[in-house]
Amino acid sequence: AWAGITTMNDDWDDYFRSSSSSTSAANTNSSEPEKIVILGSGWAALNALRKCASPDKSVVVVSPRPHFLYTPLLASSSVGTITLRSACEPLRALVEHAAKKATSATFVRADARDIDVENKKVRATTDSDGMELELSYDKLVIAVGAQPNTFGIPGVKEHGLFLKEAEDSAKLHARLLSNLEKAAALAHQGDKYRAEIDRLLKVVVVGGGPTGVELSAELADFAHNDVARRYGTDISDRIQIILVEAMPRILAPFDESLANVAKDHLISKGVDVRTGTA
Repeated sequence: AWAGITTMNDDWDDYFRSSSSSTSAANTNSSEPEKIVILGSGWAALNALRKCASPDKSVVVVSPRPHFLYTPLLASSSVGTITLRSACEPLRALVEHAAKKATSATFVRADARDIDVENKKVRATTDSDGMELELSYDKLVIAVGAQPNTFGIPGVKEHGLFLKEAEDSAKLHARLLSNLEKAAALAHQGDKYRAEIDRLLKVVVVGGGPTGVELSAELADFAHNDVARRYGTDISDRIQIILVEAMPRILAPFDESLANVAKDHLISKGVDVRTGTA
């Protein structure tokens, strides 16, 4: 299980000493456990949860998302290589594991709206009816992540599909299947709807980072295997996958030799890789 993995030493390890010293320090200052509120349910938040789960610590995780999402699997779930549930771990299961080590550990499904630093309180609202909650803390961990960046480009938010949350993967999967079914239906009319079929079967992936590269490769495999088998090569051969990256090369944070290998691999699969394009 994820929560059982041992990570390298970091600042959290330095902060939370051994159980005996933590207990001694806590008992010296107060008989009450230290209240730690963690905002978020991603990688950083759950790593903090694992490190905070120690005696004399009362931990509360606050997030509108009731699961931990293994984001590297989003691309695979978008094309059906794996089911989306395989990329999600129920958050309460991870909190339950942490509760075995801490005085208590609980999960509150809510949106954090405001932080009163002076009085050490977090104001949150439930996502369904907006009812307000107030949570006090001794220490606060803010690990809420970030929203997708549209870079101010008009139309992206209204017409583009993102790939950051489980819901995004589900939307992309549904759109792909919908376009395939419509294209397959129109193909029965010969060349009458050629332009519309080509539009439906064109996928533009914006961003040549790890997510964009992996998604492009998954789409190419999907086209060559699943689509060719279920819809026929008349449809699969017309699928066009374009990967657009503004930087001079894809996978800019990685070694150039690795980026070149990835680019050659994508091209061999029929992906149109366009760098230096914005």
